[in-house]
Amino acid sequence: MTEASRSARREPTRLLVVAAAGYGKTTALEAALGDGDSCHQADDLLRSLAVLPPGDRLYVDHLERLSIAQQEDLMRRLARLGPDVQLTVASRSPLSASVRALMPGPVFERGPEDLALSPEGVAGVLRDEHGVDGASWASRVHAITGGWPALVQFAGDALSRGHGGDLLTTLGQS
Repeated sequence: MTEASRSARREPTRLLVVAAAGYGKTTALEAALGDGDSCHQADDLLRSLAVLPPGDRLYVDHLERLSIAQQEDLMRRLARLGPDVQLTVASRSPLSASVRALMPGPVFERGPEDLALSPEGVAGVLRDEHGVDGASWASRVHAITGGWPALVQFAGDALSRGHGGDLLTTLGQS
């Protein structure tokens, strides 16, 4: 398959990422950035959106910081993007039906289950960021946190300071 035929077959995506604080939405957006891409805070973008930023991809973070009316305004402006621009929007809270209807589509949605760390990911965070090794700790932390990255970090910090056993027992009982 040639590059041209691959490009013609690839649909530009509209991706909506919705998850609570601590799930790594901003980290995921930043990891997806390519050369020349930038991640824009929704409130900053709304203020400066007289001209949309150039590029093939646009990343918008923290949509929840805007009022519903502002979110609708931003979505109307983003709907003017050409069909070849890939758009990713992240929010801590679900979009209202009126805002979601204005997001240019088709829209693919990702949520907490897509951002949660796998058992292997938990093991990597505990080992690499907190110096805590051992499959039993990783398994226990994953079972208690469901892979929520912020809680994994919290548990890893407690484990690295020798306070993890009691903490994980307490968390597991709640």
